[in-house]
Amino acid sequence: MRTPTMKIVRYSQARIARTFGLVRGIRLVRVRDDRRRMRWAVALRVLGGWRLVGRDPMTSPWIIQRDPWLNPRPMLFPNVRTARRLLANLDL
Repeated sequence: MRTPTMKIVRYSQARIARTFGLVRGIRLVRVRDDRRRMRWAVALRVLGGWRLVGRDPMTSPWIIQRDPWLNPRPMLFPNVRTARRLLANLDL
């Protein structure tokens, strides 16, 4: 069975959606990273379905990045405790 793919929403957009009451639910989900290890990610239930919370791109001429800055990537955490701590600190 194939795993359904989820769209990614930037963290700043997730905070705005939470402020306006557009977030219907928050869930921690397990996803595979680029090295096929299982990690934890934050999924938001919004009007269009479930979305993974991704990092905001950092734009600076002095940052050397291995991937294009527009390539969306979800925020991944090694364990549940770290993900829950971040959710509590970031008001999500």
